[in-house]
Amino acid sequence: MTDLLKFYIEDIILKEEVLKSKFLKKRNSRQGNEIYLFDYYNSPFSKVGINNGAKSIHSDEGESFEENNKHKNVYILYSRNPTTKKGKIYFKQNIRKNWINYSNLNLNTSLSPLYDLNYFDYVNILNLYASILEIPKNKFLDAKITQVELGVNLSFGTGFKKNERIGLEHMLSCFGKYKNVPDKHIYGNYGVCFKAQHFEISIYDKLKRIISTKEIFKKSLEKRKKINRAKLSNVRFLLRYELRILSEAHFNQGDFEGKIDTLRNLRDNWDIVLKLLYKTTDNIEFYDFLSPEIEKDLMKIGLKSKALSEFYNFLIYRGFDSIGYDDFKNFILPLVNKKVRSDFEEKVLENYAKFRHKSKYRFSYQKRFLRALENRLDLLRSI
Repeated sequence: MTDLLKFYIEDIILKEEVLKSKFLKKRNSRQGNEIYLFDYYNSPFSKVGINNGAKSIHSDEGESFEENNKHKNVYILYSRNPTTKKGKIYFKQNIRKNWINYSNLNLNTSLSPLYDLNYFDYVNILNLYASILEIPKNKFLDAKITQVELGVNLSFGTGFKKNERIGLEHMLSCFGKYKNVPDKHIYGNYGVCFKAQHFEISIYDKLKRIISTKEIFKKSLEKRKKINRAKLSNVRFLLRYELRILSEAHFNQGDFEGKIDTLRNLRDNWDIVLKLLYKTTDNIEFYDFLSPEIEKDLMKIGLKSKALSEFYNFLIYRGFDSIGYDDFKNFILPLVNKKVRSDFEEKVLENYAKFRHKSKYRFSYQKRFLRALENRLDLLRSI
């Protein structure tokens, strides 16, 4: 569930041996403080570090500092008073990716880039950080969270019936509005983002993302990547649903209060936070009055001709479906001239049956998405 995590620990003294073996010192520190950057490339999260087993990847520590500083906008930074040796350590880490890398490199696992952290993974990665940096576990768990990404990856088949293809763009089209968040961004056919001041809700093409970040097809040329992506997309599409809390201190969603402000509270409220993540969908207004089958048929008609009759018929179907047969019979039908009343009723019911058959399973993008999200979150619980 947890992806990018930003947090800090105050009033902490790191051992000199830890600083010497696992950090790089910045040449010119600011405001009299000494600045140390965690050496990612010589850590258990990096293949380079595992293979080298030493801190000699760069001959010059200043150069090594700069190389690590460029590492995907994530870091562990320690700033301390040179006299008291006490300081503050800042973390901005993609703990999901770090756990995947660590497990695959050190535990002989084969976790995919689509793997989501469960409760036990979260506990293990926190213990690992504390162990590597030799910080007492209780001290580490009291770290204050300032930003956090909570999300899961969802996989969907592209066909509801043989030879029919339902793609990611169809699923994304059902996300209409987010309550009290008017700022909606649409990224082509690849993503939707609702942006508030202190949080964002993002729904996007996960396959496109992991290809662009070279988590798969690392050595393939761009042309081959596009071909591979198209082949995979014909079978399944991958969707990520994510809540990005940009400022935990100003995040005003009351149910989350006191549950994600420290590493310990996130751990102890893990299952509750899973439910709250699902509950964020209550604020989404879904535009989901089209079944996949109906949408495909109307799309084909729109591409082939300018005829509008089928679109009018669909609106009649939606109106009838909304009010129901009893209200139609008791309140609408009596208003129709008696001479054509029977014929009118027959045509309306015939039209309704035609469209009803195309959505006979009452299968919608909204229901499909919510069901997949609920099932996925359920797999990440602590019990």
